[in-house]
Amino acid sequence: MINQNHKTPKLTVGALVGIITVVFLASVTSISATTNNETETQTFPCRDATVVYNVEGTSPLGQLVGTATYKVVEVNENSYTVSVNNTGNLNRLPAFGETQTKTLSLDQPISFASVIQEASIVGEKAFKINGREIKISKYHLETEKEYGTETISVFMPKKLKVPLIVYYKYGDKFRIHIELAKTNIDYLR
Repeated sequence: MINQNHKTPKLTVGALVGIITVVFLASVTSISATTNNETETQTFPCRDATVVYNVEGTSPLGQLVGTATYKVVEVNENSYTVSVNNTGNLNRLPAFGETQTKTLSLDQPISFASVIQEASIVGEKAFKINGREIKISKYHLETEKEYGTETISVFMPKKLKVPLIVYYKYGDKFRIHIELAKTNIDYLR
């Protein structure tokens, strides 16, 4: 039996306008987030963000070949923690060593933070990645050391603290090329 005393709530014009406005604003916000070339669809750093670099080079110890994987394991209000794991024969170099965990401030890049802190920006270029144009800064650091000049160049997007390519040279003893191989960070895919 149907209850005839039950009243169906009626929407007032003001309530209907409010609902339509909320739906419209949500749609516009979603569209602008996906159509702006410089907008990131995820923030960085975020938990489980992973960056894998291919590493190749020469040293007095012979050829160096392997990968360096950086994974964000924790994000706090002012910092984030990264686990670094290397494969291949990279453990021959102290800079790559064993698996390590390090904590960085939110404004520091996921890798090569100390280099970027000391380096100067010497140029900027725009590159296309999957039809989008992103701006890349070139950081350069040159230091005189015991066995010659140490030169490090890092190429990193202006909007995202993830180096894409690193060139390292120390006299005629070391030459290392490090390049982003894969990542789950949307902005770089």
